[in-house]
Amino acid sequence: MATQPTQDWRPPAADAGGEIQSPEGGDWKPPEADGGLSATLGEKASAVGEGMVGGAVRSIGVVPGVVGGAAIGTAVAPFLGPFAPAAPVLGGLAGGAYGMWAGDTAASGLGLREPKEMRQEVRKYGVLGESFGGSVGALGMPYGAALTGWRAGASEAGKLLNRMIESAKAAPLKFGLTEVSMAGSAATAP
Repeated sequence: MATQPTQDWRPPAADAGGEIQSPEGGDWKPPEADGGLSATLGEKASAVGEGMVGGAVRSIGVVPGVVGGAAIGTAVAPFLGPFAPAAPVLGGLAGGAYGMWAGDTAASGLGLREPKEMRQEVRKYGVLGESFGGSVGALGMPYGAALTGWRAGASEAGKLLNRMIESAKAAPLKFGLTEVSMAGSAATAP
């Protein structure tokens, strides 16, 4: 088997000068040398806050939309003949989609950016806030259901929701702290 002779590899002469060209042309400088690419604590906190408010606004209408749509679907089901069983499901999907659209419209109307629109240096903080805010946005559903006496159906999913509603009613502070803790854990997971 033939071996290749060892060579002392060196970068091309054009790279030896220490200047790195960007694909668009011009000089590239590391973030520390540029002075403007690292985020301050205030910018990070602002990104978390904007993400949290945006996540809450975008998600807060989804659960009521699903519940309202399913209720409307159930109300019109007797008039749909053989398609009656699908009416609550389709109503719930349509209500959830409307809730998502309304939340996105409200967030953009308020000027809240999505994390993908934030500067790269603060984007991960925006994602953290959006995840937490999106989780907390749905937190009011069990409390509202407990106050109004609304209960889900007798399916397994309905039984799970009913247990959540009963927990919120029996120990509201404990339920809220547990939910906020889980939302925080989800938001900070890698």
